[in-house]
Amino acid sequence: MASNKHSLFTPLRLELESGITITGIHYLPDISPTSPTYRPLMVLIHGGTCTAHNFDVSPSLTASTAAASLSIPVISINRPGYLDSTPLVVPDGSTYHKELGRFEHEELFPALWRKYGVSNRCTALLPLGHSLGSLGIIISAGLHAKDPNPKYPLAGIIFSGSGSRSAANAPPPPQDPSQKLAWKRLIMCDKAELNLVPTEALDAIALQDHPIKPEELAEVFAGVWNGYWRTYSNEITVPVMFGQGEHDALVEGTLEHVKEVETCFSKTERFDGSLVRNAPHAIEWSHCAAGWYTRCFGFALEVTASYALKGARIPSGAKES
Repeated sequence: MASNKHSLFTPLRLELESGITITGIHYLPDISPTSPTYRPLMVLIHGGTCTAHNFDVSPSLTASTAAASLSIPVISINRPGYLDSTPLVVPDGSTYHKELGRFEHEELFPALWRKYGVSNRCTALLPLGHSLGSLGIIISAGLHAKDPNPKYPLAGIIFSGSGSRSAANAPPPPQDPSQKLAWKRLIMCDKAELNLVPTEALDAIALQDHPIKPEELAEVFAGVWNGYWRTYSNEITVPVMFGQGEHDALVEGTLEHVKEVETCFSKTERFDGSLVRNAPHAIEWSHCAAGWYTRCFGFALEVTASYALKGARIPSGAKES
């Protein structure tokens, strides 16, 4: 649910040709003389227990501030099965995150590009994923790299709160429902004594909560994801930005882990990896949020310009460079 009473975002509802409904929020700043020549369409993908509003917690914890200052259209979706978005069907022999990545590449991103990319004079699309939301965009970018005729231009990907190593003492979901919000506070914000997040983030935890899909969590905790994701990440050629919170309760927050993640993207033309000091799992909820969003949107601008200037293939209807 929404927690930012002064949000610049407005509701989104997208009916796909397959019959799937995707909901979310978007902020589409007007084009002005100061708008960038090469404009990315940012697509934000939330993690487990969250919704599209994860990226719009409060007036000081929102992606819209960076989007407004840089004139970048931004869309934050409710992943399949969250709020009013249609649940994902996982066929036998596949996994939740494989199907999410396939859906993003084959249906969602092309539809978002057609409806919002072209009309907002964007040059390319760039997804930003948090935690479990990162997994699908890694799959989709790997599929995009091998697609001889992609239906959307991809300038790069950004993700945080994921990777190849779990935290040593990652707390599992509680069996007692009454402990759910306390668990969410711990995994998103870490221990209260560390003071990593502002008060408005803590106040929004209940409004920001949503039941997690057991299958998406089980795939990670059972080690299934770690067994196959490199076959996709090692196909990705577009630039990759990765941020890892130092005090992540679920994922190892070390420089060694950041360096290991870089080795999982062997074909990327550029890897920007960093350990975000004094940040929790939810960097976008923390005191580091403004700096994190500024870096993410700046990276998106930079790689989108590079994408256009190197003469990358831009699907029909995109803004020509």
